[in-house]
Amino acid sequence: MLYSSLIIVVKTELAYSLMFLNTDESRNAACSLFPSMASLLKRKKDHGRAGALLIVESRQTKS
Repeated sequence: MLYSSLIIVVKTELAYSLMFLNTDESRNAACSLFPSMASLLKRKKDHGRAGALLIVESRQTKS
């Protein structure tokens, strides 16, 4: 039950964060924060992965 609640929270945050960034902005922001992941963020359709990385970063800075 906790696992499904966590997934809902992450999906909600991902949707919210991607609402304000276009695909290029989210990928560029994720590449600058995670240079080792840049090869996984080359394509425009990798914006979901970039958004997830940005959520991880925002969670770590809040803690």
